[in-house]
Amino acid sequence: QSLLARRVQSQQFTYQVSLGFQPQSFQQMAGLVAYYNTGHYLYFHVAGDEKGTCRWLQLIISDNFQVSEPYPPVKLPGKGVLQLGVRWAYAQLSFFYCLEEGAVIAYPGQYDGSILSDDHVREGSERYRPAFTGAFVGIACQDLSGRRIAADFYSLSYEEGLNA
Repeated sequence: QSLLARRVQSQQFTYQVSLGFQPQSFQQMAGLVAYYNTGHYLYFHVAGDEKGTCRWLQLIISDNFQVSEPYPPVKLPGKGVLQLGVRWAYAQLSFFYCLEEGAVIAYPGQYDGSILSDDHVREGSERYRPAFTGAFVGIACQDLSGRRIAADFYSLSYEEGLNA
């Protein structure tokens, strides 16, 4: 597993990544993550299927180690570069994506970014009482199959402000 993240420094920002990734298994994932620790994160990523024939876009949310997927995965074209993004406005996160050079597509829903706060982690968990890291946003890649498949991240963008 690999993670490259930066500290969130503003209450309002947009973070985008450009990703080339061809998973061959459901055990291979890559994308962007809003992260506090292993029990508190929102992971917007591309994964494969059991046969290695399809790519899927999905959002996984972990709040105090309770993992959920708010919507069914979105089937993606078999190949091509994908743009993934998150707009963070105070305690609300919204996700979006873009296929190649096409139009921006909003992922359904608004999500609670307060689960990535020191207060939420400290008060909501017996596992991590001393909470002090703050939130991060970044990119992640996993290959739990052991095949060492790589993801290519071509660009990263972090822009502060409501209109970013």
